[in-house]
Amino acid sequence: MKVGDAILSPIFSISHEITPSMFEQFELFSITTINKKNYLRTKINQEDLEKPGRVVSKFRMFCTGLSVVTIGHFWVDDILLNENLEVIWGEKKAISLLKGIEISDTGPESLRLEQFKWGKQMVGWIASEYSRVFLYYEMGLFLLRVPIYGNVYPEALLNFFKIIELVTYKSTMKKAQLKVILSEAKRLGIGALDEKEIKKYYRIRGRDVAHDWGKTEPVSREDVINCKHFAEEYIIIDMKNRRGKRKP
Repeated sequence: MKVGDAILSPIFSISHEITPSMFEQFELFSITTINKKNYLRTKINQEDLEKPGRVVSKFRMFCTGLSVVTIGHFWVDDILLNENLEVIWGEKKAISLLKGIEISDTGPESLRLEQFKWGKQMVGWIASEYSRVFLYYEMGLFLLRVPIYGNVYPEALLNFFKIIELVTYKSTMKKAQLKVILSEAKRLGIGALDEKEIKKYYRIRGRDVAHDWGKTEPVSREDVINCKHFAEEYIIIDMKNRRGKRKP
């Protein structure tokens, strides 16, 4: 590849049909069809040549603009092709896991029989007590599996913190304000986070996710995993505590 060469990425839409002949004459971005498939096209510059991932980012931003003005939904694949449709760059799909935090230092552990049995009980508890936990937890895990294009970790942290708020409410029947969360975490002896960390994540949840006033800061993967561990411990202790008090 050299400066000035064409570079392409497959483009898709679930809201609009694309007639490429109408959009082939544009310079910065154009759409072309090859073998009945549509491709977003641009010409590579020196910076793109040094960092091909920049082109995918620009393609994604273009799709955002297109989606906004059409009230639609456009996206591109995470690969770059030359005009012969040969792959010249692909988004790295592997995610670096945090050893000792979200995975054992020695690698994945074997699933134990008692864990499998506990898992079935946990499904029933969550379904009966706070079924929206399924949605928040699945979304948090999904975002942890997504290769990072920007910083999606605040959104992942938000989903796990929503679990903390929901369990707090169900446990105390009080609005899950910070002081209530801190008090309940202390009462139950939850050890995943200390008071300082809970305050930090409560602030992130409000400042960087629920609101965006132009002052957001990066959130690390470790922060998300720590919040996830808090939510998991909270659910387990809440189940043991409240289920044990119920009459058979």
